[in-house]
Amino acid sequence: HRWTAASQSYMSPAFSADPSDLFAWIGVITYLPPGQDDEARRCLQLQFEALVEEVEALCDKYNAVPHWAKVEIPEDKSRRAKLVQRIRKRYPVQAFNTMRERVDPKG
Repeated sequence: HRWTAASQSYMSPAFSADPSDLFAWIGVITYLPPGQDDEARRCLQLQFEALVEEVEALCDKYNAVPHWAKVEIPEDKSRRAKLVQRIRKRYPVQAFNTMRERVDPKG
């Protein structure tokens, strides 16, 4: 993990109008070693998903938010809906999409 000061970028997870705010960055990463068979990879994926669920519970408790570009999309519809809600609450998604459409209309 690491700590940073507040950012002035609206799309930053560390955005804050208060320059004295501090932010902690925690990475949730699972490495898939080469040479794993399908069953071993599935097992690692299930362990990773369980860890992500535990982190999501901490997000709720501490008002934490994932980086919008590093999100693991849950297959479970209710978890996915909660993630979308969390991201839309924290980031100016509509403003971002409006600007994106204006400067890059063809995607």
